[in-house]
Amino acid sequence: MQKQLIRLLFSSLLALCLHGSLLAADPMPRPVRICSGANIIIKGDLLSQTSNSYSWEFYQGNSWVNAPGVQTELNYLATPLYNPSTLNITYTLRRKTVISGLPVYDSYYLVTVEPILPIINNEITLPLVHTFCSSGTPATIIGSSPASGSATIFFQWQSAIDDLHFENIDGANSKDYTPGEIKGTTYLRRIAMSDGCGLSTISSSIKLSVSSALANNVINPAALNTFCGKGDPDILTGVVPSGGNDTYVYSWQKSTDNLTFTDISGANASNYDPPTLTTTTYFRRTVVAEPCNLPLISNVITIRVMPELLVPELERSALSICSGTSTTLSVKNPIVGITYQWYDSPALTKLLFVGESYVTGNLSSDKTFYVTGSNGTCSSASLGIAKVTVMALPGSTFIANDGKEITCTGSSAVFTVAVPNAAFTYNWYAAAKGGMAIGSGSTWTTPAVLQSTTYYLELVNKEGCSSATRQAVTVTVMPALAAPTVAIESTTQHSITFKWTPVKDAVGYKVSLDNGLSFIDPNSGSQGLTHTVEGLLGNQRASILVKAVGTLACQEGATSGPSAGETLKEFDDIFVPNAFTPNGDGKNDVVYVRSQTLKTMAFYIYSQWGEQLFYSSSISKGWDGTRNSANQALGVYVYVLKATMNDGRQINKKGTITLIR
Repeated sequence: MQKQLIRLLFSSLLALCLHGSLLAADPMPRPVRICSGANIIIKGDLLSQTSNSYSWEFYQGNSWVNAPGVQTELNYLATPLYNPSTLNITYTLRRKTVISGLPVYDSYYLVTVEPILPIINNEITLPLVHTFCSSGTPATIIGSSPASGSATIFFQWQSAIDDLHFENIDGANSKDYTPGEIKGTTYLRRIAMSDGCGLSTISSSIKLSVSSALANNVINPAALNTFCGKGDPDILTGVVPSGGNDTYVYSWQKSTDNLTFTDISGANASNYDPPTLTTTTYFRRTVVAEPCNLPLISNVITIRVMPELLVPELERSALSICSGTSTTLSVKNPIVGITYQWYDSPALTKLLFVGESYVTGNLSSDKTFYVTGSNGTCSSASLGIAKVTVMALPGSTFIANDGKEITCTGSSAVFTVAVPNAAFTYNWYAAAKGGMAIGSGSTWTTPAVLQSTTYYLELVNKEGCSSATRQAVTVTVMPALAAPTVAIESTTQHSITFKWTPVKDAVGYKVSLDNGLSFIDPNSGSQGLTHTVEGLLGNQRASILVKAVGTLACQEGATSGPSAGETLKEFDDIFVPNAFTPNGDGKNDVVYVRSQTLKTMAFYIYSQWGEQLFYSSSISKGWDGTRNSANQALGVYVYVLKATMNDGRQINKKGTITLIR
């Protein structure tokens, strides 16, 4: 029992201490300002111990009452607090909490509710000059000084082009506003805003008018505007202009030179009816309208009065041309406004052309042309006449060698007219048509040519007419011949046969045995490809030069390099050829055993299968490639030779011989 009493006393003492501690910590009321009707949340103070409950209270009528709204939470969500007066209303607010069964008060606030005040006197003034032509720069727009209690007023200027859809103007936040240049009608207004609880207001808009520039001052041409001698034109009608203030003042003007215009007295309507005119006159209309005071000048309408028409005078009334060519017939000093018509007969039945100049077609016979002038109302009383005489062209001529010459690269060729005509001029060209002549005369030497080329001859008669077509002549360039390539074909003890490859475009060959001092035909013929140097001793050297011969002497090409060889040595040994050609051409048709010191011999020929085909015991008897008069096949054959030399030596040889036909 005693312990329970002590525990109860201790708990009560602890609660009293805690309560006294919390009360001592209550802060001074903190100010809060809101606008009438606003919802706010006021935060409660943080506690060191958890509270069992919360209750927010207002001090009213010398007592604390529950605050309106959500007032049982940690924070206070106030219901809209209204202030219908024109002065501020202040409420004292606190929070009541319960800790360990004891009430604790904290979170003191002074809540000031400001009234909603209107902003008054938000007006802007239209500048004195507010209508412009095309564009303009208005003066500064003055705004009133609005007020809303003690609040500070802020501004935002807006603009629109239709008095409906306004947009903020960047940087326009002053009481007054100075616009820049405007190029179209613009509406302006000002928004006034308060830094307190005042309502923002929008001023009435003002209009800055921009009238479009005058345009579309157009007058229409008269239906009948050209007369012969004199005439009364139709009414000149004008289009209603645009721009300005739509109230237009007209003034018609006239001129006789289209340069200096003067006002026409009494001609101030939209349209104008000219009087009878005896001279060409130019008309135009000026128009003005507010606020665009500069006159706008229309296009110029010409009423043409033509003088009596004279007979068209021609630049040339008689002329000559070459057959197959055309010519141009022209009116001399043509008159502006006159239409010139060309015909092929005085009956004017076939119209050829309309214009000041007429280009005839290519003519092959004499022709007369006729021209008349007209301004649509007046025509010339007589016709202009032009007579064209057509001259025959020179024909072709005969050129020596049928106009075909040959030469060598880098050389010239000469063309000659076989029977020149002293009355003709002969011009030579590099092209069949056009271009400049590259030579003249009945005999002409071409430039040096590097390749086969075609030139062209043109004949010009004394009247200056050229032949219808140019005659083609050709130069065929023969190339310089290449040097033959020479080799040794065969060698014996007493002769050397040289051969060479054919040279393109060569018609023959020449050989030299004296190192180029003189040249002869090959002993195989002028077109042959071999030459045999005969009558030589054994082991003797011989040299040859070969050159190709062309159609022209200038084709002669380079001479081959020296080609040399030696005959076989004269010694005691024996020579048996390894090939022969028994084809009946008299060259190498028989294979012999060769030796200068042979005493006796036995010479056998065998086939590849060992069959004996031939036997000889004399060097003067050789094998002709037959057996029993029958030609043997091409191929390789075996020979066996047993010989006794003059000095008594015995020689045995064995080898192969190739039969070639």
